[in-house]
Amino acid sequence: MKFPFFFIRSKEIVVDCFTHLDYAYDYAKIDHGSKYLPEWWRDTPTVVPNISPELVSIKHCTGLIEYYKRGIVLPAWFTMNLNINPIGSDPAWEYETSNADVTTDSHMSAQFAGFAGNDGHNIKLVSPWTMKTNTDLSFTWTEPLWSMPTTHKQISVLPAVVNYKYTHATELNLFVRQTKELQTCRIEPFSPLAIMHPMTENPIRLVHHLVSIQDWNRSFGIDKLLFRRRDVKDSAQMYRTKKKLVAEVDRRNQIGRQCPFHRGD
Repeated sequence: MKFPFFFIRSKEIVVDCFTHLDYAYDYAKIDHGSKYLPEWWRDTPTVVPNISPELVSIKHCTGLIEYYKRGIVLPAWFTMNLNINPIGSDPAWEYETSNADVTTDSHMSAQFAGFAGNDGHNIKLVSPWTMKTNTDLSFTWTEPLWSMPTTHKQISVLPAVVNYKYTHATELNLFVRQTKELQTCRIEPFSPLAIMHPMTENPIRLVHHLVSIQDWNRSFGIDKLLFRRRDVKDSAQMYRTKKKLVAEVDRRNQIGRQCPFHRGD
């Protein structure tokens, strides 16, 4: 007896991406990694020249292709010249950028001294993009090393796992280490700064929105319900607390949809 095969289409997951910067929306969207495959890879021939017997090149590498095909890239919305000053210098690092919308912050090295040591430093790039999904879905956040042939010796992208149902910022945490010599690097426009991979087999649809700064700030509205420093001792507790608040909002909204008197918002 033969059983028919039933093909069930995977449910599409919508991820909304918001920015208040018109040029980031026009030129530097968060987008699928297939649009950001490295230029050097595109220029690589399928076969290594002048070698016998024939040797295929990295152009056939399934791992690299799938890494970008399944990823979501946060690109640079600026040009940056970054200097990592020699050991003993103050400041440890400094930069210039092509626009005044690029801002930075940092975590003190003492917060992760076992990794940073005496000469390692965090640089947090404040991104103009926020992301939001109604699905409880985690994304890995890693360094797009294949896109960093000229900068990976100077900067690293610190990895993480994020969930854009409960947190919405796309701030980028870089790591640099001072040496005895001045180190310089240049980040070009559209350079992939980070690549995210949704932890699901479901297809992802990105929807981009250009909004006012007031609407953009609504992404962080739930933070206004908490005493961040008084009641929350660390970021892990903050995340758990926000997750409970979002779950409570979902529960209340579900009650509203079930109410026979509900007529919509």
